[in-house]
Amino acid sequence: MKLLLISDTHGSSKEVGDLVQQYVDEVQYVCHMGDFFRDLMKYEHTYKEMYPNLKVVCITGNCDFSSIVSDECILEIPVGDGIVRRILMVHGHNHTVKLDRKRLAKYALQQGVDACFYGHTHEPTIETIDSIFIMNPGSLTEPRGGSKASYGFVEISEDGAITGKIVEATKGDSK
Repeated sequence: MKLLLISDTHGSSKEVGDLVQQYVDEVQYVCHMGDFFRDLMKYEHTYKEMYPNLKVVCITGNCDFSSIVSDECILEIPVGDGIVRRILMVHGHNHTVKLDRKRLAKYALQQGVDACFYGHTHEPTIETIDSIFIMNPGSLTEPRGGSKASYGFVEISEDGAITGKIVEATKGDSK
């Protein structure tokens, strides 16, 4: 199982559409961790028609206002032999992620998940805290903190192992 993670796109829907188009045959999920989730949802009907097996999941961030999309969600992803991985998606602004991720990890443990994806900082991060795999793909269009424009991939193997990779965006992916 492979997931494409994006966050904090702040109105760059063309870049988001181009990126998804580039990887649509490789991934089963596209996840947007907020701050202009509509950059991805703009293409939702196209994806449903052309790629009915692609799952698109979005949450809101501190710059989004929506009554139809939640500010967090838990994905339950079956990967093989009865193994299901539970993944929490949050934007991060309610979990002080700019200071550290310990509060986020504690919240994820309370939710009974295996992994947590977040955004908000615009800085890519992969770490494990208290057995929780935590990943921020950075920002596809507005990187901060000396990072480059980026997105991420998460792979979940049939035995349930979760791994992630940050990819620096190039002109072919995001611009």
